[in-house]
Amino acid sequence: MEWEAVGAVAEMLGAVAVLATLIYLARQIKQNRQSVVSASAETVLSNVNAAYQNAATSPELGRILFIGQEDISALTDEERGQFVFWFFGYFRTLELAYHHYIAGNFNESMWDGYARHTQSLLNTAGVKQYWLMRREVFSPEFMAFMDELAKERTSVIPSYLTAKELGKSE
Repeated sequence: MEWEAVGAVAEMLGAVAVLATLIYLARQIKQNRQSVVSASAETVLSNVNAAYQNAATSPELGRILFIGQEDISALTDEERGQFVFWFFGYFRTLELAYHHYIAGNFNESMWDGYARHTQSLLNTAGVKQYWLMRREVFSPEFMAFMDELAKERTSVIPSYLTAKELGKSE
């Protein structure tokens, strides 16, 4: 009878050990998922920032984006091509960021800053024209989100106008 009691205790300890292992593994999987999501989100945001750094450090690209936002027809065919390719890359990266946001991988306040900035871009003549011509190459969810942003006016000044305002003396 004592052996049966020892066996029952051993089975009980084995079950507790299995349960503890499962709980530990579940926590490890959750932590790993959070790390992967965080790294992925950070990469997306780094790509958005890299696009802006590229425009800021290339005088020619900066000029094209500056002029194109205000009046895309003032650009040559080649410059319009650069404008289109740059904004395609920017919006594609932003689309990925949007899907991360929807999946809960970005906090609301971080995403709101990107959305407001994008809204200011969509309020410029050149970017609005680009978006209307190219919107259908993006996912339906992102298209709908961007269309809503484009409908609303914003008080956020687009970057090119900010640059103009900073150059004025008071």
